[in-house]
Amino acid sequence: MKTVVFGAGFQGSACALDLSRSEAVESVLLIDQSLTALEAAQQRISSPKVSIQQGDITNLESAVAFMKQGNVAVSAVPYFFNEMLTQAAIQAGCHFVDMGGNTDLVLKQLSYAPEAKLANVTIIPDMGLAPGYANLLAAELISHFDEVSSVAVRVGGLPQNPQPPLDYQLFFSVEGLINEYIGECVILKDGKRTTVKSLTELETITFPAPLGQCEAFHTLGGSSTLPWTYEGKVKDFNYKTVRYPGHCEKLQLLEELGFFETDMIQTRDGQNVQPRQVTAALFNQKLSVKEPKDYVVVKVVVKGQKAGQWYEESFECLDAYDPQLKLTAMMRMTAFPVSIVAQLLGTNAIQERGVFPPERIVPIGVVREEMAKRGLKTTHHVAATASLVSS
Repeated sequence: MKTVVFGAGFQGSACALDLSRSEAVESVLLIDQSLTALEAAQQRISSPKVSIQQGDITNLESAVAFMKQGNVAVSAVPYFFNEMLTQAAIQAGCHFVDMGGNTDLVLKQLSYAPEAKLANVTIIPDMGLAPGYANLLAAELISHFDEVSSVAVRVGGLPQNPQPPLDYQLFFSVEGLINEYIGECVILKDGKRTTVKSLTELETITFPAPLGQCEAFHTLGGSSTLPWTYEGKVKDFNYKTVRYPGHCEKLQLLEELGFFETDMIQTRDGQNVQPRQVTAALFNQKLSVKEPKDYVVVKVVVKGQKAGQWYEESFECLDAYDPQLKLTAMMRMTAFPVSIVAQLLGTNAIQERGVFPPERIVPIGVVREEMAKRGLKTTHHVAATASLVSS
């Protein structure tokens, strides 16, 4: 199989690396507008399978031309390009997987299902960490039950050496990060879809060392299409992001002061600026480090009934920065799942055609098993409960 990866940043380069290590992959074409990023990624990966090409990834015509060079394409660029790339994949007759992050855009991508089926291609949006891998873990646990009362998904990327004021570092696109902090999050309550505001319903959550006590709160995008897939089948579902204590309160302050707004404002000297763009620039400047060392934690807890008995089942994974490959935990946990799914498409292990959320088409348990082969093991716990305990 021949693969094309859009974006040579953290996630794109890690995806290209994983693809290059697969016997099933013949070649990896890495595309980015930045020649510096491309050359750095090629040097880091150091594989004869990987070639680089500088190009415009924001243009439909050029995206189609790039995709025609592969069987499967992966998007590791900001989420707002993914609808156009979906159109490009259909025109090019190329399977396509992206890392997503914005559910409204994913719902638009799903509307292209008839065209994708006619083009004999499969498109799977939102296949990174969360949304993506964490959603597949939730789907796997849900499949174990006859009746599901609650599903709680908790995911976070955390610096190993947190620094004030936010105790956070950038591990992926700043646009994707800010997107998580604004808007209404879709959850399930009493079996029906509803919404709650981002940065609300703060809870304390404790993990094994070295993380210890953290906090979790609602953020946008992580649940993706799960509330639609399981509406009427799961009573309560919610997704929350994990951070070190105190982070949420500081983000709430920025949000209340308008730092995430997209409406233009005028400065005292007459300059028109968009607050969100200014915030993104400042986050890039203040939260970026040359070699970010991090942890990624994933915890999915499902409570319900099977064979007349109430159970609680969970998956939990804690990953850390890899000093040998110089890969952040976020790179591994985000890019490797999308690489695995791209390979499932390229080897025809997934044969249905159209546009599908991951939980509806990716074979149960396969990505988790493949992650374990890469040293990213997930712990599974099962406990019988005398009666139902709501989450």
